[in-house]
Amino acid sequence: MSTERVLQMNSSRECFEEISSGRRRTEYRPVKPFWSSRLDGKSYGEIHFRNGYGKNAPFARVEFKGCTLVDRDGEPFYAVSLGKVLEVQR
Repeated sequence: MSTERVLQMNSSRECFEEISSGRRRTEYRPVKPFWSSRLDGKSYGEIHFRNGYGKNAPFARVEFKGCTLVDRDGEPFYAVSLGKVLEVQR
């Protein structure tokens, strides 16, 4: 496991399956105070994705490749670039 900072993110089952299989290379989050405090000017070693909140929820570790601001249908979003899938559990 990396000693660098870890970004925690939850995702729906469909998105989690796409991320854990490596088909989804970018995850989008709205520009809101919650995500701004976690993404603006921050760097991470990896992202930990969970599908749910239970202790046995599916889990994936993915490389963090950076974050940019993008416009989606006139609304600002963070585009989080996903690297290699490092681990998938459950």
